[in-house]
Amino acid sequence: MKKLLTAGALLVAGAANATLIDFQDVTSGNCASQGNTVVSQGYQFTGNPQDPNLWVCNAGVIQNNTSAALVDANSQSIVTMTAFDNSLFSLQSFFSGSRTQDFAPDVVSGFYGLATGIDIVGTLFDGSIVSQTINFDFLSWEQFSLSSDFTDLVSVTFTALGDGIRPEFLIDDIVVNEAFTAVPEPAGVLLFGLGLAGIGFMRKRSSDRA
Repeated sequence: MKKLLTAGALLVAGAANATLIDFQDVTSGNCASQGNTVVSQGYQFTGNPQDPNLWVCNAGVIQNNTSAALVDANSQSIVTMTAFDNSLFSLQSFFSGSRTQDFAPDVVSGFYGLATGIDIVGTLFDGSIVSQTINFDFLSWEQFSLSSDFTDLVSVTFTALGDGIRPEFLIDDIVVNEAFTAVPEPAGVLLFGLGLAGIGFMRKRSSDRA
């Protein structure tokens, strides 16, 4: 839950909304280069800082995914996710699998190396860190769920684990919950301020009488 604490303000929280990030709003093709950054469904994704090469690939081109999916290619896949407006969010689940040979989604890509899993590290609003490791069942394409610790996130980084110097994974259908948005309620703020003024006035009168 996003906590915006403002002195003298009463806050109201809106309901959290689930978002599915499926990259359908990004140009894909067999595999379409996106450069260093991809923005989809209000979230921003950046690639490996040493060699960021983000691509969005159609279903089945390099994995058994069922729709367009994101891959940080040509280096060890490292993908960092943030909300585009820098708000907090919670990560629930995603689909993922190792990169395969081009147009042969059941064959290991010897050139890129087999990804055996992903190390997932989240940075929370208070600066603390949460982590979880998921393991692939060889070349399967499956959904992975995150623990409830992945809440109030500023960012999440997915790092490929596996054989070779540049294992790659695809990721798709990321489910997030947008953080509760806390905003000042004007009427509440006004009443709160009037209440404080009344208390001050009463104290002043008591002091004058003493």
